[in-house]
Amino acid sequence: MKKLILTFAALILIAAPALADMRVSITHNFAGRFGDTSGGEFLITVLEDPIGIYAKDAQFRTFCVETDEYVSNTNYYATINAYADKGGSGGPEPDWLDPKSAYLYSAWLDGTITNNTVNANKVQNTIWAIENEVGYTADVALLAQATTEVTSGSWFSKWGADSIGDIRVLNLWTNADHTGNAQDELVRVPVPAAIGLGVLGLALVGWLKRRVG
Repeated sequence: MKKLILTFAALILIAAPALADMRVSITHNFAGRFGDTSGGEFLITVLEDPIGIYAKDAQFRTFCVETDEYVSNTNYYATINAYADKGGSGGPEPDWLDPKSAYLYSAWLDGTITNNTVNANKVQNTIWAIENEVGYTADVALLAQATTEVTSGSWFSKWGADSIGDIRVLNLWTNADHTGNAQDELVRVPVPAAIGLGVLGLALVGWLKRRVG
């Protein structure tokens, strides 16, 4: 049981955002890219420290959540939050990530939404629309799919109501002191700590029952 507790404790710790400086490189034009909007797909390479579920030197594809901040093919400092920071052509400040956007990105990563250029454009434009970016219209079918999933579908069943699950916003910065805003992207993170605590609680209950019984 002690080993089980330590295992889940480790999972809880890695679910928290890294506190050290995180750095990435990002590029828009790469071989095999889907999408031909001014947004995603982007390709991010992890330069320093784990970024979400990705180790140093790993790469992942992503979409942006803002329309009035930009990136070039260069390196950035990064933080992980549940919101877009000081950017966006619409919405509040901070602009909290909508569960529907989280679902769409997750579905893209998992291939639930077929990865091709047409769908990449639909995903990016729909995310911008959901996040209240000015001048963008959601794809009707994708928006309906996302709405169903987060209110009563598999996403709701897995993560609960109003949850962004294991998707977060990767805030990009031009400076080490996290000033100089650049475009914010999406990233998948380890299982959130609350989920780990819940599983740990169930494990403890089971162990106690066996001890009492």
